[in-house]
Amino acid sequence: MRILVLGGTKFVGWHMVQEAVARGHEVTLFNRGLSGGGAWPDLPQIHGDRGTDLHLLDGMTFDAVIDSSCWYQDHMRASSAYFADKVGWYVYISTLSVHDTSHTVIREDDPLPECDLEGPQDPDSMYKRYGAYKAGCEAIAQAAFGDALTILRPGYICGYRDGTDRMSSWPIRMHFGEGIIYPEGDFPFQIIDARDLAAFCLDAVEKHLNGPFLMAGPEGKLMFSEFLDICRRTVKPGCRIVPLSPEALARHGLSTPGDLATAFPLYSRGFPEFAGIFGADNSRALAAGLTCRPISETVEAALRGFLERGDSAPATGITPQREAEILAAEGL
Repeated sequence: MRILVLGGTKFVGWHMVQEAVARGHEVTLFNRGLSGGGAWPDLPQIHGDRGTDLHLLDGMTFDAVIDSSCWYQDHMRASSAYFADKVGWYVYISTLSVHDTSHTVIREDDPLPECDLEGPQDPDSMYKRYGAYKAGCEAIAQAAFGDALTILRPGYICGYRDGTDRMSSWPIRMHFGEGIIYPEGDFPFQIIDARDLAAFCLDAVEKHLNGPFLMAGPEGKLMFSEFLDICRRTVKPGCRIVPLSPEALARHGLSTPGDLATAFPLYSRGFPEFAGIFGADNSRALAAGLTCRPISETVEAALRGFLERGDSAPATGITPQREAEILAAEGL
């Protein structure tokens, strides 16, 4: 198949290209050419702004489009108008955040929040209204492509080339230290490996799987404490995992929800507005063929990607140095 990937050079899109090429598809990328460090030099790439420059694709034909980069509704309007009568299938990578994450269980058919399809959109409001913007993009794509559309709604996407280090920060800290800390307590935990997301995406293209699908793993139940133990066994079996009480954390300036969210990425216990962020019902995707690799493989790949970058600390979360100071101060 001839597949166009919008984006394709950083993280999620990079894995989409990797999977499509591995399956023998003919892949073209359309992006601004501003990131990715020269990824895919042997593949055709058209450089332009997706909001204004899609005409650069005139004369080219594609069987499917994989859209891994759309955040703004005006970009989806441009894509829908251009591709609606030109391609046989469209896949949009949306987000679990289109749903009300205060619900403890989230399913595809839950009502989505209302979104202003005509209102102004800008980078300053993007992160505050991320879910609403993505929901608006979904609605525009649905109107344009109808049954020839797959919508994938992943939660936290993790693994190789994840520059956010939200999940990666935990194995990274284990790699550099002899012990890590976390706020005491436990909760259900879900992530999706970017490779598993890409594999399902290409299945959707090849089999014309009409969405939406919630993209979350593992296939069974997982608790956060189990995730930490998997990280330890994968990275450094001798690493200590030390839960700290709220009082102990407060002694080190980690007392507010904002403090905890910044220091301990993906730790969601005690945040009612995110009660369902790890509560996606993935049964529809599993029934359609989603497979989730062992969490240990995601951990290993994420750590490998970080080490290849050559950074000394994760992009987010408490630093290994600060963590060691807290452990020493607590006599642990």
